[in-house]
Amino acid sequence: MPKIDLKNRTHLLVMMSYMSLLILGLMDNIRGPFYPDLLSDLSLSATKGSLFFAVASFAALGGNFLGSFLLGKVTAHGLMNFSVMGLGVGFYAIGWSEGFQALIGSCILFGVHFGLLNVAQNVVVQKNAPLMYRRRIFNGLHAMYGLAALMAPLLASGFIEVGWNWKKSFMAVGLISALMGFSFLIFGFSWKEEKLQSEEHADNQQPLHWKPALLLATALAVYIMGELSLSTRYPLWVRESLGLSAQSANFYLALFCGGLFLGRLLFTFVHFHSLSNKVILALSAGLGMVAYALGLLVHPVMAGFAGFFMGPFFPVALDEMSHRFGIHASRVIGWSITLGSVLVVTMHFVLGVLTDHYGIERSLWMGPSALLGAVILILLFPKGSDPLQRD
Repeated sequence: MPKIDLKNRTHLLVMMSYMSLLILGLMDNIRGPFYPDLLSDLSLSATKGSLFFAVASFAALGGNFLGSFLLGKVTAHGLMNFSVMGLGVGFYAIGWSEGFQALIGSCILFGVHFGLLNVAQNVVVQKNAPLMYRRRIFNGLHAMYGLAALMAPLLASGFIEVGWNWKKSFMAVGLISALMGFSFLIFGFSWKEEKLQSEEHADNQQPLHWKPALLLATALAVYIMGELSLSTRYPLWVRESLGLSAQSANFYLALFCGGLFLGRLLFTFVHFHSLSNKVILALSAGLGMVAYALGLLVHPVMAGFAGFFMGPFFPVALDEMSHRFGIHASRVIGWSITLGSVLVVTMHFVLGVLTDHYGIERSLWMGPSALLGAVILILLFPKGSDPLQRD
């Protein structure tokens, strides 16, 4: 392979991470629109069907631990590209599954690579994004997830329109991911790992302050639970409460996911220098909580607007971890993703049980409660030693 200029290669790595999160987001969010059909085809209760999400999330937890271990032994971009390929194989296997046991086994394969990719892609950006642009690049990265979340319900509606069921749809998307990951893996095989940019600065060689690190990591994990409670159950909610068709329900999900995309895109191109990350995080979770609650109290369409407010939370939190914790940022990000996986596994199972007993609408109050928890955690930082205030 010819030698690639470092600057251009850095751009390519960031682009690869963007495309990786795009395909991950597409697979993650296309599960929701087809979830009611999966329950129907396999004759599953809401409790048993919740394992479709919960098992994958639990396997992702194992992938997170494995990814943290492997990052000291392989390159972050190599792990990222391998994970994209494995993610596609797992998703294809889900579509290929003929029974519940095969479905669960495929979800484990999918989930492990999901966890690996979650760790690897954020480290790739952390290592390659210029410090002065990192918040914007992180927002751009996670805008790709928002774009994928917007595309997923529209793509699902397109699949339904041409007569494809959830099985064919999953296999098609999984095949695309597997081929993309394989291509990236071959293309970047000989590239060496770069030094983490924050390691070059002596002022980042400070001991990790545990209290602020744990507070921020927990806030992000709780936020993830709140976001996924809506994105995975929104179609089921509106189909049951409003009696909508699958295609109509998907447009509600598209509204929420479009908001996620636009919220992150806004912070990618607009600096907002006057706002500290703490203010942005508190407003994001707080306004998202209000919109989500209005959806449950007034009309489900109101919850769709929560996406716009919630959009900046994840990337801004990652930027703050990189900015404040320096060489310890990867560890703090890992805590967030790991704890988030545990909470999401719990959330999916509890939502399934509560839905069987009380209905989907009452069960979804878990979501606003999680966002309220995120707001409280962000506001708990002591004045004067607040780790979320920028210099």
